[in-house]
Amino acid sequence: MGLSGWRDIAIVLLAVEGIVVAWVFGFILYYSIKGVLWLKRKTPTVTRPVQYYMSRAADVTRQAGDAAATPFIWLGSNAAQVRVAWSGLKRRGKDV
Repeated sequence: MGLSGWRDIAIVLLAVEGIVVAWVFGFILYYSIKGVLWLKRKTPTVTRPVQYYMSRAADVTRQAGDAAATPFIWLGSNAAQVRVAWSGLKRRGKDV
């Protein structure tokens, strides 16, 4: 058997190795896609309750923030009213 025989054997071995590697990667990809589809079906059953509780937490946080900010907003608006009234009185006093 000369060099051409060994060349033919090497080509066949490379083809077999390529086929085996393609089968392995195909197997991995097939089951990866099946796993992703399974997760995609199961995810909403887990995330819906979490989304509900997060929405409730956001509502409570918003209400607490509004309750905490209300006195400061009221104080700021009343201070602005007093400032405007005082400046009006000062102007009126200069006109007389």
